[in-house]
Amino acid sequence: MYGGVSKMRNKYTVTFTSKCPNDDEDITYEATISTHMMIQVEDIISFSQTFLLEPHYQEDITQQFFDRFGFKIKTFGVHQGVKIECEIEP
Repeated sequence: MYGGVSKMRNKYTVTFTSKCPNDDEDITYEATISTHMMIQVEDIISFSQTFLLEPHYQEDITQQFFDRFGFKIKTFGVHQGVKIECEIEP
């Protein structure tokens, strides 16, 4: 719709790894950003790679994605057999 308000919704999903601060386990996470705006894929990838640098809890990762991108964020992970889903939105 040229010149109007778009109702398009975009979902960007990235998979990345971080270590657990408690037991040093490598955990694979999936984060989904839902927005009506366009986000450069390279920005998402470079941001997600920062979680390789030091251990993080999934809840903190979710908050940091929200702080960086400002849209609805969902993260998924499995730690010691427990499936964890975190969600935050404006």
